[in-house]
Amino acid sequence: MYVHGQNLEQKENHKSKYRDTESRKYLTEIRAKYNEWKSANEQLLGPLIETTKQDSELLIKRVEFLNEYKNFLEQQHYCEKFDSRSNLHSSVLEKFMYYLFKDLVSEF
Repeated sequence: MYVHGQNLEQKENHKSKYRDTESRKYLTEIRAKYNEWKSANEQLLGPLIETTKQDSELLIKRVEFLNEYKNFLEQQHYCEKFDSRSNLHSSVLEKFMYYLFKDLVSEF
């Protein structure tokens, strides 16, 4: 379920693409920020089947984490290096959906 992480890993390990110094530098920066985003989300629990008063706050926090990471990725130099065909940006949303529902689904 780590679509975005796998996308990064494919770029980091590709035999011919993204081998130039600039790409390597950008991938290292993105990996560090991704690891922060992943860790922050994994420290949160919920929402769960049972509704709680903290659910709204939790969802707000997850969206804040997403926006911070997306804003980082949407810097012009990253967008120019990794265009829409690379799926780097679109896979972030897939990963967010995982974080959003993972705890809820695990209770079924």
